[in-house]
Amino acid sequence: MDRQKVVAIRDALNRAAADVAKQHGVEILVGRCTFGTSNATFKLEVAEKSADGTVLTHEAQDFSRYAEMFGLRKEDLGRKFVNAGRSYTVCGLNPRAPKFPVLAKSDDGKGYKFPAEAVARAIVRE
Repeated sequence: MDRQKVVAIRDALNRAAADVAKQHGVEILVGRCTFGTSNATFKLEVAEKSADGTVLTHEAQDFSRYAEMFGLRKEDLGRKFVNAGRSYTVCGLNPRAPKFPVLAKSDDGKGYKFPAEAVARAIVRE
């Protein structure tokens, strides 16, 4: 198993997962992958969608639960903010990561981690 093959398999899994997600009204996220010479293991997460279309991942639930402990408000989930000239959307919180607990996605869908204070300041400026 090589990196090129794993990437091709991930792409195929994403396409197949999109069909299944649409059928069941959920979001399916193909996550991290570890692989060796003869096998690969992918993390797969299935999450419900709220009435407004927000995906209820465990990171989103953690945000709702712990946001105030990090100087944020529950309502900040899904809010956009600008950092270093790029736009991001708050999508969750990892309370076990004290330096970079806020999880956000850029407009191209790539995930990033931020300090809570930086996000709180950026949201206030918006």
